[in-house]
Amino acid sequence: MTFSKALSNNIYDFLDRQGIVTEPDKIQYGLDFLSASITKIAAVLVVGIISGTFREVTICMISFGLLRQYSGGAHMGNSKNCLFIMLGIYYTVIILSYFFNIPQIVLYGILVFVVAVIFKFAPADTEKHPIVGVKHIKRLRIKSFLVLIIGSMFAIWYKDNFAELIFLSFFIQAITLTPFVYRLTKTKRKEVTYHA
Repeated sequence: MTFSKALSNNIYDFLDRQGIVTEPDKIQYGLDFLSASITKIAAVLVVGIISGTFREVTICMISFGLLRQYSGGAHMGNSKNCLFIMLGIYYTVIILSYFFNIPQIVLYGILVFVVAVIFKFAPADTEKHPIVGVKHIKRLRIKSFLVLIIGSMFAIWYKDNFAELIFLSFFIQAITLTPFVYRLTKTKRKEVTYHA
């Protein structure tokens, strides 16, 4: 049993003893998701501390994660694969931002690409976890664009390599919304596409 699964089981048992559990399947799913997320975030931050890239990995994780929270995207089959892919994504972004001086015009081109992909595909759901309701879809799309706006303002305001880290993280997250990545990861999207 993984650490995250043991954690979610312990929390579930505690809540059940307190008489709080009313919908066991939903609560167990939520706890599994929460404990897996906490475990992945902690692992990424520990790797960042050990490798001396804590600041950079934190910027990538916040940029990628916030946009992903609202725009959705393809998923890996399990938590372990997800962790390795996350680390690969963050460190690819960090390496690119350190070793290549990406011109500002290219960064703005990346932003235009991300906006177009978000407009076309977000929010991107999965067959297992569909996004239902036109109002909910509109809210997620608006929040996706707000993350892009706020992240872009932050990237432009700070000079350092923040712009590269933020825009490249947005770029990779946008790619996870595309049909190509859904096919590559064998993630099934809900049959009906909602575009409000």
